[in-house]
Amino acid sequence: MKKTFFGWMAFLFCVAIGFTACSDDENGTIDLGTPPFESISGLYTVTSSGSPYESIELGASGNYIVVLDNGGYSAAVAKRTALMGKKAPQTRAAQSGNIIYGTFTDLGDGRYQLEDFGTIELVIGSNGQVTGIEVDSDRYGSTSLGVQKEPTVADSNMTNALCRTWRVVGGREIGTDLSTGEKEEYEYDPEDPDAMKEMMFSKSGTYVATYNDNTVDMGHWRWKDEGKGIISYVWDAEAWEGYADATISFSGNTATIYEKGEEDGYRYEMYTTLETDEIAPDDTPDDGTDEDNTPAGDTPMYNVFPGKWLKTFDGYEFVYKNGFLVEIIDEDEPTDIKEFEYNYLTGTVYPDVYVYEDQGSMELAVTLNAQGFAETVEDLDHNCTTTFTYDADGHVIAIKDGREERNYTLTWENGNLVRTSWTRFGETETAYSYTFDYYDTEDEYGILKYYSMFNVDLEEIQYLYHAGLLGKAPANQLRTEYGNDGEMNRRYTWENGALTYTEYNSGATSTGEYPYTLMD
Repeated sequence: MKKTFFGWMAFLFCVAIGFTACSDDENGTIDLGTPPFESISGLYTVTSSGSPYESIELGASGNYIVVLDNGGYSAAVAKRTALMGKKAPQTRAAQSGNIIYGTFTDLGDGRYQLEDFGTIELVIGSNGQVTGIEVDSDRYGSTSLGVQKEPTVADSNMTNALCRTWRVVGGREIGTDLSTGEKEEYEYDPEDPDAMKEMMFSKSGTYVATYNDNTVDMGHWRWKDEGKGIISYVWDAEAWEGYADATISFSGNTATIYEKGEEDGYRYEMYTTLETDEIAPDDTPDDGTDEDNTPAGDTPMYNVFPGKWLKTFDGYEFVYKNGFLVEIIDEDEPTDIKEFEYNYLTGTVYPDVYVYEDQGSMELAVTLNAQGFAETVEDLDHNCTTTFTYDADGHVIAIKDGREERNYTLTWENGNLVRTSWTRFGETETAYSYTFDYYDTEDEYGILKYYSMFNVDLEEIQYLYHAGLLGKAPANQLRTEYGNDGEMNRRYTWENGALTYTEYNSGATSTGEYPYTLMD
């Protein structure tokens, strides 16, 4: 089985779960502050022949990596152990094979204490660059090294955010057996000895992972598409053809990494949340608004719902924060919560929005168009994709529904949805169509249910509308629905606090309502 970015267990195990709120500024910049050792960080390759060391790297957050030369390391340790007449001391730093990883402290004057290793001193040449390192190690002896600093990735918003040390704080993998459709989920267990506990990324392209059993793995990373937050990574630095990809996004002092793939009849999706200590000060101005009230600002909610926002609607409660819908709670099942993440605020383009359900299981991955509406929606429960097309006014005019395999056409006149129809994939004959008329009264709250009110069967996807991500509602209050045969199906009445309807079916009638309350 191919080793995944965060895989460590025998099964495809992941160490992550997504974050729930974004805190970056309005320009989408990411500012976690500058790590304390950024100025001296770097990968120094040893150029001296016969050295027991292959390279020494200092990380921006205060972690070091020493890579021992396999031949030199073995000889040096064997010689020193024989002279001492005892085993070399055990390390508290993480070590696997010839890789040692730990923390370091600044002793001043270019000298650094490396945890469980010894001290090093950086030698500055006439060109102002580090040309050598003096090593004084209790474990491996003292030596003078000639070194060369390796090139680094250019500074950028994303690179500066990524390159530091991170703690792993949670995890989830969702796996599907493609032959049976059976799904399994694995949760990160921080007590598992094989669980990953820390990651370090450096601008030299190094990636290090440490585990609870005090072992360490080292790989290499590079940007595949920095604008989209896509990283390519490989565990074998000599074989970039064996790379894989993952997507990273940031919020506050957390980073979320998403990876998916298929192998041997198995589809997996893995989510990782990392946390770091470097946190930028919050200089966001206080606009004086309560988070439950409509703030002035360019958010999806404000653009689609300029009036008061719904507090509850048809058995669901809506929770807003900083101008965004962040949760939808089932009033009958309070533990049934849909959570929204707005990744695009951090500069990550794909996926722009996540929707989670069932306390952390990702349900939808959404890519937005230039208007800020959902263009493609990956339905992870049903393993399908639905796409949307909008007119210039922000109304949905066409839907390619991957779950039901239907092509919907929505016709608008004077700002109102007057006809919906659909055909099956691969067919041109209309299977069903419905027409609608309206009262003269404006619908100032944007009340809309795609399935129940307009017979567009989007199932869970329709909840994106309440976040301002699925187009705009009709301008007026809906009055009547007519069926495929032109007969009246429903007549609506708008009252204070409820949208009621009378349904006509083969001469029989029934009534129902969609109750709602508004934010203060």
